[in-house]
Amino acid sequence: MELIFIGLIAVVFVFVIIKFFSKKKRYPKLSKENIPSNLGVLTSAPAEKLIKHLETALDKTYVEDVRMRFLDENRKVTEEEFEWRLFELKRYFLLTNILKMTPMFSKDIDAVWHEMIMFTHKYEKFSKAYLGVMLHHYPNVQSKEAAPQERAFFDWVFSNLFEVTAFSWKAWGDFFHGPLSPQLVHEFKTTSNQMLKDKYFNVNEKNEELIDHLIDSLRKQALDSEKDKSNANFVKSNTFGNLTSSSQIMVFYSVYQFENYWLHAKEYLYSRVSNSTSGCSYAVFCGSASSNANNNDADSSSGGDASCSGGGCSS
Repeated sequence: MELIFIGLIAVVFVFVIIKFFSKKKRYPKLSKENIPSNLGVLTSAPAEKLIKHLETALDKTYVEDVRMRFLDENRKVTEEEFEWRLFELKRYFLLTNILKMTPMFSKDIDAVWHEMIMFTHKYEKFSKAYLGVMLHHYPNVQSKEAAPQERAFFDWVFSNLFEVTAFSWKAWGDFFHGPLSPQLVHEFKTTSNQMLKDKYFNVNEKNEELIDHLIDSLRKQALDSEKDKSNANFVKSNTFGNLTSSSQIMVFYSVYQFENYWLHAKEYLYSRVSNSTSGCSYAVFCGSASSNANNNDADSSSGGDASCSGGGCSS
């Protein structure tokens, strides 16, 4: 009986050790040193002016105040994880400068944004230095199925602007799981840059070159998909890094297999890299960003069309 008891203890001990090491392997320790430089912007994306503008607007003492308060109120979050969350929040702020309306899909990143807003005067100063107006946060009030194509447009823009890291999957949730609106793809293929800018983007002297790059990239992917519609020779895409090839696959199946998008796209795309993401579901907003300057534009750009998607449309 004693031997059986000892044997059971040994089995439990081995099981715990195996679980411990497999978990460590699956969730490697975050390191600040591994955070990509230049906000992980792809070399093809002309974002230098915008990055410099953001870093200038974000006062270092303000960031330090946010860091200290956040870590004091969230004892389970390490300094390393805070730095990764801040890194993704800065990327999100880049998107708010570009897009008319920017959905927030991550509770973890949203929590840091909320902490920034608590420093009311400093947040207002940052907003006006960065955007010229107040950057407002609007919480999610929509149902779970409300906005899958807004998430798809977010995924496309994100993957054509930034390299996607392992932490990106964890923070933002699964990428590329839903299709783009075929109407949106058609618009980018056939509409002038100026009309697309008026509908989907905020244009200023620091971001116009980058916006033109994004418009031209989606137009090219749409035209390439049209040329290759009879024989899509895709290979399995990468999981991390430059995922523009994944966005090409996304565009193709959004247009030609919209109703059965994931049935076909899953053969080539890694969608569920994060087993239990701490971010929102892909179809759910945690909130969205908008500035005083573009609220009216965002409302008018939808034109009541429920099929449109992206920054300026509503479901």
